[in-house]
Amino acid sequence: MLSVQEAFRGAGVRRAPWATGAAGPGAGWEALTRTELAVTRLIGSGLTNGSAADLGLSPNTFGTHVRSIFAKLGIHSRVQLANARHSREAELSGRSPAPPGTPD
Repeated sequence: MLSVQEAFRGAGVRRAPWATGAAGPGAGWEALTRTELAVTRLIGSGLTNGSAADLGLSPNTFGTHVRSIFAKLGIHSRVQLANARHSREAELSGRSPAPPGTPD
């Protein structure tokens, strides 16, 4: 007996790739949930999916939040997220962001 996925694959149906960089009503910092903002803080501090225990989340759920954050902000890496978060905090505090590699 074929699984549903195997049946679809046999019929030529393919799953769409993860959407990234989509601009729309669900895009930008304002679209992030409270949990996603907490995840951005952890990633900005250099922590990994294993840090999920700090939020009471499984590493897989944490990874799902990371993918959602990337899609909403139109970024593709944790480094980009850390830089975007740093720039966002500087913007909100009214100071200009420091050049990369400069200590805060």
